[in-house]
Amino acid sequence: MRRSIHEICDNLAKRRKFVNYWAVLFADVILSVASTYIMLSLISGFITNIPNITAISILISSAIVSFFAFYLLKINKNIIRHASIKSVSNIVTAVIIKELLLLFIAITIGSWFSAKYLYVCCFIDLLMTTMVLVGFRVMLILVYDIAIAQVSSRKTRVLVYGTSDKSVALKKRLHTSKHFH
Repeated sequence: MRRSIHEICDNLAKRRKFVNYWAVLFADVILSVASTYIMLSLISGFITNIPNITAISILISSAIVSFFAFYLLKINKNIIRHASIKSVSNIVTAVIIKELLLLFIAITIGSWFSAKYLYVCCFIDLLMTTMVLVGFRVMLILVYDIAIAQVSSRKTRVLVYGTSDKSVALKKRLHTSKHFH
């Protein structure tokens, strides 16, 4: 286990990438479906009983709709070192699209929930999915920064240019100095 973590850190330092975009998209869809599952557990435990077949159909629909919304807005492409308010707004937009499509599917099918629970479920799912996906992005950024900090050099880099004797002497002094080498 320890060796594999060091290999991941070495790969991060060499390539300056984190993971494949498709892996991030897959993780986003899994986290989105997990958020929907948490929402269904909360609703089923506290408000109304949800049959298993209904829960399974909601989770499958959530996976398909999440993949469509996340792929459409390409939220898996802006995660490391470039995360900003714009990327968070893309995540929120994708989650809103997911919820609107799920709401449309639920209204079209008409057999998932009664109307009074449907909007509450979508709102809770919106909050849960947004919180989980933004938390996932923050965690990826922190892991990336920690991995780069562990692998990268802590030496100060100095650029010496020129061809005269003074630049060669400066390079020689910096090379033998304990502060810069």
